Amino acid sequence: MDFAKLTFEVAYARFDANRFDRLKVYVKTCGGNEILVYNKAGTDLATSPDQSTTFQPTACHQWRKETVDLQAFAGKTIQVIFEDIGGWGNQLFLDNVLVQEVEVCPNTQTVSGNVSSGNYAANTHFSTQSLNQTEVVSGSIVNFRAGSSVTLLPTFQVQSGAKFKAEIGGCQD
Repeated sequence: MDFAKLTFEVAYARFDANRFDRLKVYVKTCGGNEILVYNKAGTDLATSPDQSTTFQPTACHQWRKETVDLQAFAGKTIQVIFEDIGGWGNQLFLDNVLVQEVEVCPNTQTVSGNVSSGNYAANTHFSTQSLNQTEVVSGSIVNFRAGSSVTLLPTFQVQSGAKFKAEIGGCQD
């Protein structure tokens, strides 16, 4: 993958201020190098208050989603290693571990021709092309979004039965 990220959910409660675990995540490359990409312990790792009995997550608010950028490993074969360093803390739970490609948002984007359902975005400027007809086809739901401006030129049309929205907000909002 050219642009990837690791996401996972964690649930953890310390036993107390002196007894807690540490979670480390490493990426190991084919050359054998292990690189630390995530390191949290104690209150930074905790998703619930201290608990002197065995911790077991029972509600959604006891989970937190973590995201790790894997851009430094683009195009490489890697292994992801999770290490729980026990400190007599409590049970640590991981779920929904996923490595996925990240869509890269262009700085500017121009569309033309028939546009069907989808979200189309740019970091700063989005526009329709001036020389060609740009048309949102009937039955489509289309959103144009850009950080600074969305320009719809006179050659732009939305067919009857289509839903269209243009907004300022950029790719990451």
